[in-house]
Amino acid sequence: MSEHLNLGPAPRPTTGADLLARMRTAALADAPERLRLQVEAAFSHASAEVEGADVTLDLDATGLSFDGLFGDDSGASDLVPTRDAEVRETDRGQLRSLTVRAHPMHVEGVPVDVGITLEGIAIRWVEVVADGTVGIDAAGQDPASPVRGHVRIEAPQAETVDAVRRVAEAALAEQGVTLADLDVQLTSEGPRTVRAEGTARIKKGFLGAPASATATLRIDDALQVHVEDLRITSSNVIVAGLLAAVRGKVEERTKQPIDLAAQLPAGVRVTDVTLTAGERFGVEAHLG
Repeated sequence: MSEHLNLGPAPRPTTGADLLARMRTAALADAPERLRLQVEAAFSHASAEVEGADVTLDLDATGLSFDGLFGDDSGASDLVPTRDAEVRETDRGQLRSLTVRAHPMHVEGVPVDVGITLEGIAIRWVEVVADGTVGIDAAGQDPASPVRGHVRIEAPQAETVDAVRRVAEAALAEQGVTLADLDVQLTSEGPRTVRAEGTARIKKGFLGAPASATATLRIDDALQVHVEDLRITSSNVIVAGLLAAVRGKVEERTKQPIDLAAQLPAGVRVTDVTLTAGERFGVEAHLG
């Protein structure tokens, strides 16, 4: 079985215009109604080239707006439509270059600046056994020829915190918990260290009190993520007792560092990561 990008009837596309037209058709077929205009706009600012089995894609998402991407019914996964089917491989090539830019795009009301350039991604062209349609699938990346590139994502801290607050309020409301006056500050303490400090007022039933949390996120030279100096408490002794259980669960889940390299497929290697936090929060990574 292969979870591939289905491009419709054979033969496979041989021009960039045909490839984009087929990708657009596939995306619109799966996109929820509220995202269709954004999908249309995304493809109107895209370009592609096909040379033999190799492909180049350039996507400009500047000015696009995506809301409601979180939750079980978000439809976010439909932005990159895939199909699971039995296939046979017909050819191998490369996604020579994938460029994605947005200066900015809006996600949940937050202006997000995006710059992504990836090169040398191994792909394979496939044909679905059952109906003869064609598609593109990821091929196993040779560790000796890793994906190369650069990823940068940046957004204003204030708008990001406000979006997190809205999502958190909605999620907690389903549990009968009211969250108010949430304030979060992220501060850089080095190129790979960010300090987070947050306060809020929480209420469940008749019980309500202020709460605070602090933690430090650090990425070491081995690109492992450490959560350190975690503190979650309240000036109310009853609420502090309840939050102690929450803190215990978080500490249990974060007591071992998160190995970023282990989360990536073979042939994708992060060589450097930088975190910045101030008026804007940003993540930058180099691959190679």
